[in-house]
Amino acid sequence: MKKDGTGKHDVLYSIRKHVSQYYIYIHDKELGLCYLKISSYLPFASEFYFNGHNYLKQQFDLIGKGYKMEANSFTEIEDIDLLKNLVRELKGQDILERITHWMDIFFRFDKGNRSTLSKLLQHEWYTSQTEISTNVIFKSGKYFNAIFGQLLAKHYTVGLPDRLSTLFGESNRTKKKKESKTSQRLYKMQSCIKHWYKGNSIKMYNKNGRLLRVETTINNPGLPGLKLKKDLRYLASYMWSGMGINGRYFETIADTDADMVLPKTQELLTKTVLTKRGKPIAAIDLRKESQIELMEVLLKPQFMNGFRIRDIKGLLDNALKTAKINYELQKYIARNLVKKIKRSNFYQVTKEGWKYICVCLFQNHWIGSPLTAKVFKKGIKKLASNPSIFEKSINDIFNSLNQLQRAFGITF
Repeated sequence: MKKDGTGKHDVLYSIRKHVSQYYIYIHDKELGLCYLKISSYLPFASEFYFNGHNYLKQQFDLIGKGYKMEANSFTEIEDIDLLKNLVRELKGQDILERITHWMDIFFRFDKGNRSTLSKLLQHEWYTSQTEISTNVIFKSGKYFNAIFGQLLAKHYTVGLPDRLSTLFGESNRTKKKKESKTSQRLYKMQSCIKHWYKGNSIKMYNKNGRLLRVETTINNPGLPGLKLKKDLRYLASYMWSGMGINGRYFETIADTDADMVLPKTQELLTKTVLTKRGKPIAAIDLRKESQIELMEVLLKPQFMNGFRIRDIKGLLDNALKTAKINYELQKYIARNLVKKIKRSNFYQVTKEGWKYICVCLFQNHWIGSPLTAKVFKKGIKKLASNPSIFEKSINDIFNSLNQLQRAFGITF
């Protein structure tokens, strides 16, 4: 381009210049957004990149299924079974066919309307780097950010050589420090902890403020615990190996106790407290369904910046009276879980309140309710008609509690 006196480009020149690499970005009809990199010199080394999230997105669009994405992660999917089938059915051979299709278009030596590309000049395709990620989505970003700091502090020792060898499936554990290392850094303004082991790595980071992502990167597929083949047709085995590594990593962080984030949770909720004037405020009774219902309403997004009693009254199924709702809110206010905004009729859930309420709801939905249902629901009719089996039912309860204790590492 050449500029004239006014600074505008008025002349266009064609210049032949050596280019080392050609990057061709493609929106493939099956794989979604990809790119093909072709070297312009012998032996014409080429590289093809595609993202599994783009592939799934493309398939959902073709089929017409709904989904939501945030920062290259799915946060909502209309058809979970379809997702599982798409992941299970993706084969390296399918990707190879799409690569061959594009190489036939872009990698050719033209002479008129014909290609002079020799049939003997072909590319062999192998996996160079494979990343397999697993996401855990938290509805409450505040709770996740609080617990993520504890995960970083507690599980930094996962990077020890012997522990990493276990994660990557090696039976012969190594003690050589040079073969492994651990670092902690910022990843898009969020903390990230990363462990390297013999060319492979696994990292955990806070993605987008509410997603816990664990990601395995395989550069060295020949480790004894993996023994993967580099041929592209074996790509599916990389995915299942990576999922296994991610799963073992999650097992190491699954024993994080909520009390690390919320110390003395039960004492705060189950004991009477005194106000500044010495007035006793009763405990929050988590056995009542109305209390759980109130907690769920308090965490609704529309009340993040504040709410009035009349705002939440209509959302409670049992239609509690205003005086009763105010009585229950006083229990939260006395424990600094909810605060009243000065000179207004508005209330707001505090930072600590978000944490405590999230933990309480988690315990109720995923531990308390399933355990109660499993023990009582199926046998309640028999128990009513035959009191003699009461003792057996009690034993079933204790057996269930013992299983729960072993599974979650609970100490009574």
